[in-house]
Formats: sequence, structure tokens, C-alpha cells
Amino acid sequence: MSAALPELIAESETATEAYERLMPLFEELGGVKVQEKKGSLLLVSGAAAFLGIQTRKEGLRLIIVLARTLEGPRIVKTEQVSKARFHNEVNFPAGQKLDSELRGWIAEAHRLQNT
Repeated sequence: MSAALPELIAESETATEAYERLMPLFEELGGVKVQEKKGSLLLVSGAAAFLGIQTRKEGLRLIIVLARTLEGPRIVKTEQVSKARFHNEVNFPAGQKLDSELRGWIAEAHRLQNT
């Protein structure tokens, strides 16, 4: 994974702060490539994206690709995109800690794309 900050993220102070909190996890997971799309980033491992990132005024919106839906107060939206894949959207504001629950979801999505 490149250490350079993607242009989309660098445009916003809050997005930069939130993204920099996530970078150590991406490096720890390994084999993560960032693809810049119009208005978003895709984090790819294996054959497909496991995480989408969109900027928000307060930080980032993470779209976690899993084989299940997530439930709880932090889940903004869940959408079934294929027979076996769901997009689970979670806000990640600047200043929020990367807690074990969120780390676990992102790691699960990464493993799913590498099996």
C-alpha cells in the first residue's frame, strides 16, 4: 500500500485525520491496494474490493463488504448487492478511535476477499 495520501482524502482535514487512523490497520492486513474512483476510494485485496471509503464533512463513511449484514447503532445502511455480499455502511468521524469492533469488521472483509 502506498504511503501517499489519496487526493480525495487530502482535500479535507477531517477526512485526512480519519484516514490516517485507519492506515496502520491497512498496513497490518497486508496486500491492500487503493484504487481512486470518482468521489470515493476502493481498498482491494485479492480479486475484489473489501472496503469503500467516501469523504464526509465530519470524516469518512466506510462501506464494509461482508457475507452478512451488520446490526447496531453505528450501522448507517446495509444493502444486499449480490446473493452472498452485503455493503454495510458505517460513519468514521475524525477523532474517533479505531475500536476492536470496527477493526474486526474490516479484517473480516479483508479475509473474505482472500479466501
